[in-house]
Amino acid sequence: MLDVLNPSDQIAIPLIYIFNAPQWKGLSIPEETIWMDSTIIRYQQYPYFHFHIRDILSCDAILFDMQLSGIVDDPALSILQIAASLAQKHDLELIVCDRPPLARVDTCQGPWHEGFELPYQYGLTSGELAHYFGTYFFPGLRLSIIPMDIRNRQDIPHLTSPYPVKVDTLLLNSEQGKYVIGLSLLQATNLYIETTRENLWFGSPSADPFFLKAKLSDIHPAFGHISIRTVRNDTNAFQILSLDKVKLPEFYKITACLRLMLILYPDQVFLDTQALARKTGSHEYGELLLSHTPLDHFQVYWEPEYRTFYERMKRISLYRSEAKKE
Repeated sequence: MLDVLNPSDQIAIPLIYIFNAPQWKGLSIPEETIWMDSTIIRYQQYPYFHFHIRDILSCDAILFDMQLSGIVDDPALSILQIAASLAQKHDLELIVCDRPPLARVDTCQGPWHEGFELPYQYGLTSGELAHYFGTYFFPGLRLSIIPMDIRNRQDIPHLTSPYPVKVDTLLLNSEQGKYVIGLSLLQATNLYIETTRENLWFGSPSADPFFLKAKLSDIHPAFGHISIRTVRNDTNAFQILSLDKVKLPEFYKITACLRLMLILYPDQVFLDTQALARKTGSHEYGELLLSHTPLDHFQVYWEPEYRTFYERMKRISLYRSEAKKE
């Protein structure tokens, strides 16, 4: 392992290639760490990410220092996978500054992303993800994980971001992690209304939200307890997923509601399956929404992948609290 944190006269200062978001530098380095002036650092300006392989080969290690959102629709997740691949291929050490995901959840849910071998919302820290990639996809990866002061998933404040600047275009604070699947799904339809991101509003000139609630109750009795809110003086906008008191998985609820609207109002409700696939990494999800397959099929369609994922997580978890699938 490179002793990058405690260089001495006898140990050469390593050349480190940093994948870094500049606004995080002051928050990411542990307090007891002092970076020597002679250390050569090269910054990548996120999200304007580019590099030349010759730069990588001239280094001794790669340092990954980015905040992950917690969902697969995240450029930083792609960069972590690239960094792990390059480090393994060229026998470099990958050093990861560990943080919990910005989407403050322990749950793993959503459609399966084949490129990352992860569910849409994966609930792992950046260090756990690096360990996951190295263990199962890049064998022989030399990996060092630097714990951060804020390193447990539960340590992130409930409603506000612990960081002073916006780091993700989809999530503005950790609380929005609860709604991110619904947000991504609605944005791929013609129903989405831009309001506060904690509240998912539908806009449809033909859909009756109370009729939808009754139909959803036929699918599962718990839907009978959801609340419906409408926008005053705007009968076209309503919220049917005010679901804090309804103990159903978020992925199941949003899927059930949208799929019902696609069936009941085929000429008014439209789904952009390509946009949905770009966000979730799954082409099957949009196809299932448009099909008349029983809704329970959504619960079991990715079950083999999830079972494999949980078995892997048990072996690589850096913290005692394990993610649970909704």
